[in-house]
Amino acid sequence: MLTPCKRFVKDAANLIVFSIPSSSSLPLETTCGKIPASHGSQHVNFLTHPHVWIARVIGIMAIATGFVLGIEGLNRPNSVWLHTALGLIVIGLCAQIYAFYRSLLYKIQSRNNQNS
Repeated sequence: MLTPCKRFVKDAANLIVFSIPSSSSLPLETTCGKIPASHGSQHVNFLTHPHVWIARVIGIMAIATGFVLGIEGLNRPNSVWLHTALGLIVIGLCAQIYAFYRSLLYKIQSRNNQNS
């Protein structure tokens, strides 16, 4: 029997998928089981692309921490927290841009594999 936390992780993993053509050599089985194919393409769990999800998680955490520290920095204008917050927000945005770039690379590679 799945605990509520494990059930949430399983449902989230099944919802966040990338569309990959059927000629791809990526594994179709993950820890959450087989993911069904639809409309002639196969879906691969987001865990198969660690560069993307690691960058997204780091980006989200850095941006959120930057906003929290930014609020503290606005309350204390002479402290170092405002500059630290701005740096964390920039790091988070860079991580999100990197994740977007890697996602585009995976999509382009999958289309090239499909055409050849």
